[in-house]
Amino acid sequence: MSEIANEAELLELEEVMQVEAPDKKLYAFRHHTTHEVAYDTLLYTQRQQLHQAVAEALAEFQPDATTQIAYHAFAGEIWGLSLRYNLTAGTQAKQLHATQQSIDFFQKALKSASQLPETETVIDRQHIHLSLGELYVTTGHYDEVGEHLKTALFLARLLGDQEAEAQSCRWYARSHEQKGEYAQAITWVDRGFMALDGAKSTEEAELSLLSGLIYVRQGNFTKAIELCERSLQVGEVLNDIAIRARTFNLLGIIDLRSSSGSAIERFQESLRQYEQIGNVYGQATSHNLIANGYFAKGELSLADLHYRQSLNLFTQIGHVYNQVLVNNNLGGIALKQGRLPAALGYYQRAVRQLDQIHGSLWVFGALHLNIGNTLIHQEDLPPALKELELARSLFEQAQVRDLLPELYGLFAELYWRQNELDQAENYGVQALELARELSMSREEGHNLRIMGEIAQAKQQYEQAKAYFDQSYKLLSEAGDEYECAKTQLSLAEYFVALHQKEEAQKAIQTCETVFERLEAQLDLQKTQFIKKNLDDM
Repeated sequence: MSEIANEAELLELEEVMQVEAPDKKLYAFRHHTTHEVAYDTLLYTQRQQLHQAVAEALAEFQPDATTQIAYHAFAGEIWGLSLRYNLTAGTQAKQLHATQQSIDFFQKALKSASQLPETETVIDRQHIHLSLGELYVTTGHYDEVGEHLKTALFLARLLGDQEAEAQSCRWYARSHEQKGEYAQAITWVDRGFMALDGAKSTEEAELSLLSGLIYVRQGNFTKAIELCERSLQVGEVLNDIAIRARTFNLLGIIDLRSSSGSAIERFQESLRQYEQIGNVYGQATSHNLIANGYFAKGELSLADLHYRQSLNLFTQIGHVYNQVLVNNNLGGIALKQGRLPAALGYYQRAVRQLDQIHGSLWVFGALHLNIGNTLIHQEDLPPALKELELARSLFEQAQVRDLLPELYGLFAELYWRQNELDQAENYGVQALELARELSMSREEGHNLRIMGEIAQAKQQYEQAKAYFDQSYKLLSEAGDEYECAKTQLSLAEYFVALHQKEEAQKAIQTCETVFERLEAQLDLQKTQFIKKNLDDM
């Protein structure tokens, strides 16, 4: 030891190394280049021996230095120690949502396991393959998913581990759900339930929530609520905060069809519970959903705040799929505020991100629907029609219905703007019927306004007024301030057409205040135009 100490003192005098902690005799190279040169002069076997010595010393004296031991044990090819510590490091990184680091650790753990007898590593290999499958689903790398989940499922059955088998089925289902392949997803969910064979577990709740989300996409809200209730029961029995938080989010999504207020309350409760357990992914999801609630109410500044908090968290943990969703939502704010180039920018960025991960047909459809909507606002109608047709094709492939009322309403608006009123009315009727069937009162209110515009264009003034009044009533009940103001703007134009100046002025005053607060520039331009016409009446 004295020789080592003397050598260390000499290297310090030569400014090759510096003391990091004198009481512990810890030293570090002063320059990274010096460290690299010293390392590169070692033969491969010397490097390996050095890594082995460091790994063994750390494991004995600093066993909590997980990542350092994992690194040195792998480089030193101490396969048992490497498997143990890379598996632990991968699990820790996964819990912290350090996705890429977690994948790297698990891959090294898998390599280590391959150097050991298979019978000794079955449980560890099952865990590793399942974790890698989950991480690749989460990051949208679907090409890598199948190999790992197939092996995880095989090993779970070999071990007779029902919970692990159900987990493998769930992540298969999740990969199909994210790609909009709902029939395959439900098949895997059912296999997961069969694997559990009635046993109460967190996995039952996870499967229920995933299945519930799929039924929401398909417009089967009754079935979705049943599955939420099943999930809550499991959460209460097991006292599992994460399950309750996720269930509140799904219930909020269902509530958002008709009531922004109750939906926001659900999302906020979910956020509180995720914060309680330090679940970053859950917090990011809840912020995005809270923002959706405020967006639906027309409180755009609060929506923007929560969207950006969500985007920051999802970016930190490398979750591309949800970055797509948040960029889409930020595009929605830009659209309402009349910042049309910015809206297109957000939507097109989201399409590029989704294309990179070969994402969901449902999300692709939603993005093209929103691009079409933006182009309608730009009065660029032929390209808008192409985008809406593409969205319809994608929804048909994905077998989803929850966005069809909005899509048909946009077709109605587009044909109304082209003065093809019969075609517009046909789509408007379809939009209303489907919104009512799916109990989507906000979409019903929006589409009633479009039907009012069509009726007015046909000079069916009494019918138009009835549509506008019904629209305002439903949107008020849903708490959608922005869409209420849009209906008031349509009413103002209606009263101007009938030369009812006083009524038009009242409607303009009602909506102008909302548009000013929301900075809805295109709508404000319309109000100014109508006010000028009123001055000339």
